[in-house]
Amino acid sequence: MSARSILVSAAIIAVVGAPVGAATDSTTTTSTTIAAGAFAPSAPTLTKVVPEHSGFIMFFTPPKHRGSSPITTYQYSLTGGATWVNRPTGTTGTSISMMGLPQHTPYALSVRAISAAGAGAASNVIHASTTR
Repeated sequence: MSARSILVSAAIIAVVGAPVGAATDSTTTTSTTIAAGAFAPSAPTLTKVVPEHSGFIMFFTPPKHRGSSPITTYQYSLTGGATWVNRPTGTTGTSISMMGLPQHTPYALSVRAISAAGAGAASNVIHASTTR
């Protein structure tokens, strides 16, 4: 284990219906190694959503804190963060264009940054509907 790693270990003991403090013979031990100081980016800010005929263009500002690793891409959500979609391959910058969505449909739009440390916090949500 390197000096930049932390070993997290926990023993979990559970017996359903046993009185508190009763002796048990059921023990599970779990260990995980994580990189010390690794943390995902903070939330970007969704600044504007422009409805299009069958989609949106989302504009955002990058997170104030990129986390412990450079931001590699962004994901967007049409469901207020319930599900996430990778932005189109090869696109960069602080806007995401998505087309081919059903017309006159309401969406809850959000964006988040991705780095080697994982998915960052979600941005604010903007509610919008596609136009006809």
